[in-house]
Amino acid sequence: MNRFIIFFSAMILVMESMQSWAQRILPLALTTGRTTTLVFPYPIKSADRGSADVLAQIVPEASNVLRVKAARQSFKPTNLTVITRGGELYEFELSYQAEPTQTVFLLSSGQAKTPMVTLKGPPLNDADLSSLSKKVIGADKNISIKDKSGLVTAVLNGIFIFENTLFFRLELSNRSPLNYEPASVRFSLSDIRRGKRTAIQQRELSPLYIYPNDGKVVQPGSSCAFVFALPQFTLAEQKKLNISLLEKGGERNLYISLRNKDILKASTFSQ
Repeated sequence: MNRFIIFFSAMILVMESMQSWAQRILPLALTTGRTTTLVFPYPIKSADRGSADVLAQIVPEASNVLRVKAARQSFKPTNLTVITRGGELYEFELSYQAEPTQTVFLLSSGQAKTPMVTLKGPPLNDADLSSLSKKVIGADKNISIKDKSGLVTAVLNGIFIFENTLFFRLELSNRSPLNYEPASVRFSLSDIRRGKRTAIQQRELSPLYIYPNDGKVVQPGSSCAFVFALPQFTLAEQKKLNISLLEKGGERNLYISLRNKDILKASTFSQ
């Protein structure tokens, strides 16, 4: 009899735990004409959409804010998974609604799934990342992938690894008579399209640190190097890393894509 009571009590605890887990799947209604804004308590480490019918973008000026929008009407229900740098995991159940009643959500740690996500390696603080970025600026080139637009050239000429952090060095050269000011730089992982009917999955990556972080303008006839620190990752054979550099108030946008073989060219260095 005692064994039956213990077993029955354990089953109740398991069912309550499963119900609590399910309750942390947050419903979210999206539409094509309005943007929904999600504000998290910590900077976003990754955001993974279940379908290309949903658009998601981390706000460059506020890395704890995610903008989400429907790419087309009446899309099939899908999901969105967000991991923050605080180790929290949030899961959303997305559905289409022509007129959502709410478009701004302030999320708390209590709405995240438990247990917490374990992030690899000890975190580097901003002072560490700044010091390492300065070393990356002066390091030798180990790769060269470029794109041009309107006499402005972007060259990815360095990939470096320190512990669990990847550093990407991007050099901008401006040969035009106009200033070039980057509005945002986006890093995303996506599938390599194999055919016209292939659906593309895309996941945004949020840099841990950007150097210099003062929104530097590249003046005519000059060049400037930027360093972006991201958590360590590798790419599957059918995946690629996209770097999108968008001009503020202009359309001289630059795009660079990398495969896993490029990431593996990263040079190691010490602090």
